[in-house]
Amino acid sequence: MAKKRKNSQNIGATYERHCAKLFTEWWKRGVFGRTKGMQVLGHSERLAHGDITCVIGEPLILDQTFPFSIECKKSESWSFQEFLKGNPSLLVRSFWQQCKHDAFLWKKEPLLVFTCNHHPDYALVKSSYFRLYDRELLETYEPKFYFQTLLEGDEVIIMTLSNFFGAFLPIGKEV
Repeated sequence: MAKKRKNSQNIGATYERHCAKLFTEWWKRGVFGRTKGMQVLGHSERLAHGDITCVIGEPLILDQTFPFSIECKKSESWSFQEFLKGNPSLLVRSFWQQCKHDAFLWKKEPLLVFTCNHHPDYALVKSSYFRLYDRELLETYEPKFYFQTLLEGDEVIIMTLSNFFGAFLPIGKEV
């Protein structure tokens, strides 16, 4: 595996803050922030899940209504063409494994948000969750850009993060 650049942690932290802002604007029910260093009810970040977490209230408590554990990755070591060929890189596979593991621990749905330079932000979610959430919405939502593939034994959907935000209604929908 390639040696990590010294500033890769800074790039990751910056991308997590970028994603936290986008999710806060979309969810409107709490504030998303980087899990690392977040103090929830005065405890360590181990009480939170994923790279970014939604908190509500004073003192801060985890928003239990948010269904996802979000893993955020910005890396130049993958290409979208790999997905189109049905052969995602080992790096993307490891991102997904990490995302699924964390989601399993917290009984949440895995949501991988990722990008690389000159690409939009993408969301990767299990197809079964998407269909469970609202099949009619999936069939009627415009624009209909999404790509369905198999990743580490899971049928997943990849779409731009903006399309994800349009397809999943944050408030008033129960799974």
